[in-house]
Amino acid sequence: MSQLFQVLRCYKCLAFQVHHTKKSNKFLCKICNEKQSIKRHYSIGIAKDCRMHVQKLNKLRGEKDETILEESSEECRDVDTSENSCENISYNTDISKNRSKWLAYVDIDKSDTVENQSHQKDSENEKYNSR
Repeated sequence: MSQLFQVLRCYKCLAFQVHHTKKSNKFLCKICNEKQSIKRHYSIGIAKDCRMHVQKLNKLRGEKDETILEESSEECRDVDTSENSCENISYNTDISKNRSKWLAYVDIDKSDTVENQSHQKDSENEKYNSR
């Protein structure tokens, strides 16, 4: 009996990869070492077929990323502004991928958080020492 393999996609690095089919519903990304649950099987089959499918999917993803970068660089060339604004456009696309959706609902100053954390630690230490 041949072993079944599955094509999975990492949520963090967005890379497609081949993994053995296991009873557990978890896998470890081979690129970014992020442990995650299986949300979708992109393909299931023998190893050779899965590897070919992963190569095709990663190639398509790479081409899509290149076209997005080319479009953003064309927008920079079309707009007659300083080079600084062009750098901001490419930088903002990277930030939007990693930014949490919950940050829109949280109003936090960095200086306040550091002070609040140190204040909370002091109050916790006082409670512990008073026991």
